[in-house]
Amino acid sequence: GVVIRQFVRFFFGIPLRPTWSPDGKFIAFSVQSDDGVSGNEGVYIVNVEIGEVRRLTKEGDYPIWFPDGQKIAYSFQNKTYIVDINSYRVRRVE
Repeated sequence: GVVIRQFVRFFFGIPLRPTWSPDGKFIAFSVQSDDGVSGNEGVYIVNVEIGEVRRLTKEGDYPIWFPDGQKIAYSFQNKTYIVDINSYRVRRVE
């Protein structure tokens, strides 16, 4: 009674650390290069209903959803950032 679907097929990258949005409609995850040069690294989200994948940042790891489901915190080079999933606006947390 369970349907398992591969949510992402990636080109030159490894999807890591998937995390569900508070409303259960999206999965955020980070991508690391599997060849050292791919350029696909960053934080992504996938709409689980339609399978649409969007790249939110060009770097980052360990995505964590805000309770409002509109922002994601992530780390990059020992600093913390926040990205808005609608505007793609990124700001560093001081």
